Amino acid sequence: MIKSGSVLVINCGSSSIKFSVIDHETSQLLVQVSILRLLRIVVMVGATARIGVRPTWIPLEHPTPPFLYPWAETMATLAALKENAGDPYDGILLKYTHPVHRGPTLPTFSCGVQLLRPGEKTQTHRHNSTTIYQVFRGAGATPVEKEILEWNHGDIFVVPAWHWHSHQNRSDGDSILFSMTDAPTFSALGLYREESAAEQATEKDSYADCPEHCRRVHSTDFASTYKNSTPPLINLRAFCL
Repeated sequence: MIKSGSVLVINCGSSSIKFSVIDHETSQLLVQVSILRLLRIVVMVGATARIGVRPTWIPLEHPTPPFLYPWAETMATLAALKENAGDPYDGILLKYTHPVHRGPTLPTFSCGVQLLRPGEKTQTHRHNSTTIYQVFRGAGATPVEKEILEWNHGDIFVVPAWHWHSHQNRSDGDSILFSMTDAPTFSALGLYREESAAEQATEKDSYADCPEHCRRVHSTDFASTYKNSTPPLINLRAFCL
């Protein structure tokens, strides 16, 4: 029973209506009007969500929900994919996707896990994103430029941006690496770049007939200038035209 003088608050998600009750008849009318008003808000929010827009004055209640990726499911997926060729640069690589939009784990970071089979050696490549690795299982090595990072269970190592690298599993069993990369940041800006050693060798051969001034531009000295930073995003072939 609603008593005179009471204060009623009707909540509906992020919206609420608060009013004082004068008498029983008035309270019934106010409740009916308030419910109709809140229903209109619900319909409005639902309609705007369907067409991809949202009123700025209605905040999101759960913009980023907590994530849980059960290890049993991850391991089962890795095991099921072991007989596949996998990624030539990372072995059996899985990305942890956002549970709502299936994009990167977070807007600016992506998490992953990869399995390297016994004796597996991946091909060499490089990218303009930085990757942090944690060794969950096994032992091996990751050559980075002229340095070889030998890793074992529990170790953490970092591959800086635009450094040539590959992975080697030196154990008798599977090796598993967890990783985190800032690649989504570059991808969102349209700036992500990746290159394999084989592609670079082919590109060098294609410039063999270039004039002397052009060959200097395409030389490894030019590339080494950007060893510790993102290389310029230009088409080097344009120098030969």
